[in-house]
Amino acid sequence: CVLDLDSKDEYVVYNSIAKTLTQILDVDACHIYLTEEFTRGLNFDDKFLGLVGSSIDFDEDIYAKKLGYSSKDEKSLVVKAFNTLEKVQIKDVSQISNFTPKYELREFDVKSLAVVPMHNNAHVVGVVVIENYKEKTIKRAYMNLLETIARLFGTSMHLQKMIEQAEELINDNEVITSTSIACLGFPSFAAISSRNAQNL
Repeated sequence: CVLDLDSKDEYVVYNSIAKTLTQILDVDACHIYLTEEFTRGLNFDDKFLGLVGSSIDFDEDIYAKKLGYSSKDEKSLVVKAFNTLEKVQIKDVSQISNFTPKYELREFDVKSLAVVPMHNNAHVVGVVVIENYKEKTIKRAYMNLLETIARLFGTSMHLQKMIEQAEELINDNEVITSTSIACLGFPSFAAISSRNAQNL
């Protein structure tokens, strides 16, 4: 499951997803950012959005660079899409002042881009950024497809997180119940079951 990862080696699956999206959407580059809640096993310092996947082939460890966005980047297009839950689409980035290219992602070559939040209603888990190295409007059908994919990701990841939290509560409750029974001097359910089995 790509939603339940713990190590750098496991997160590289997002690179494959990003590369697949570039082919499906006919764009030059794609980057996937997730919130801290969904980047377990990775460290992005003070950044609330961390880069987990990219279509760019890196010569070195992508995660060692700790690429992402912090609260200081509030004017960024990526942060704007994340905060407003609305897609941002720019045909010519040279016409705007709030595009700060990341050297490591070769964004100095970017001419047009789109940012789509991955969310389930009000719960946002990250963003998908797609880029072109020439001025180009992404087809409406492709944008609709990307929004659908991003929403599915957001919904799936939020559900996975809720399942994990439910499992933790169940496990904690079982430990507390077993401990409470033992403290009271009563035999546990397992002990009673074992005794009954022996009597059969």
